[in-house]
Amino acid sequence: MQKNLEYLKTLNINDMHNTTHISISSLKAILSRSYDKLERIHFSGFISILEREYQVDLSDIRSEYAAFNPKPAVQHATENVSAMRNDTPKKESQKGWLVLLLIIVSVAAAFFFVNTYILDTQKFSLNSEVNNSEINAAKETMHNNATVKPYLSKESTAVSHVEKQDKVASAAVQSTPEKVDGVEVIQTQPLAEGEIVSQTSGVSYNDQVTIITHKKVWIGLIALPSMKKKNIVTSDEVTIDDTKDWLIALGHSEVDVQQDSELLNFKGAKPLYFIYEYGTLRQIDKAEFKELNQGKIW
Repeated sequence: MQKNLEYLKTLNINDMHNTTHISISSLKAILSRSYDKLERIHFSGFISILEREYQVDLSDIRSEYAAFNPKPAVQHATENVSAMRNDTPKKESQKGWLVLLLIIVSVAAAFFFVNTYILDTQKFSLNSEVNNSEINAAKETMHNNATVKPYLSKESTAVSHVEKQDKVASAAVQSTPEKVDGVEVIQTQPLAEGEIVSQTSGVSYNDQVTIITHKKVWIGLIALPSMKKKNIVTSDEVTIDDTKDWLIALGHSEVDVQQDSELLNFKGAKPLYFIYEYGTLRQIDKAEFKELNQGKIW
């Protein structure tokens, strides 16, 4: 006897759902001939799937449905039926598109990061290397040609050109030890003219620095790179040897500092710190002075 709808009724409806992916509600409607619960395109596809999977003849069911719902027959292609099956294929397709979208976004973000940060960082590093090379070349040229003009971190006040002082630091005041900015000052002999403090190139930059005092001040000089130290307490003008590089510390700010035609005026009780390098005088702060002085304030 040929299999028909009665045979399908003997099967487990959950197994039929797993095999055909037809929803359980639709299977129940077919088995109970509840045609009003089925649309024509769904019904035709479901019947084709059941006939294929279970080798049954459901032509009588088709005829009954056509009589119940007499509309033009719709071609029931298998690919159309698959779209009407359970929601599971739709969800899987949506998940696939979502994963693909996430991959595209991730690739775009990675490209943006590489282009914006890594390449820019490499450009910055390259520019830094070029700039460092240019700076080193400029320093060497400055040192060889001795044409550097003074650079001061504070605003300069131009004054009429004064005669350059050719005397060296002198007249150390003999007194008991005292403290300046918390540092005990050890009195030393004055710097003698022509005395060699450190081995340098001996090139004169023709821009001697003169410290013009308004009252007695402690002056500390550290020759670079030998780090040999001299310090004096004086109320006289002190001219710095321009053939050497120096770290310079002053016990207070009641002084004027002159280099060539440039004059700086200072006021106050705070200590002053300078570095004289390659014929250039530059004011620095206490922290930088300490760093350049191998971590010591004096």
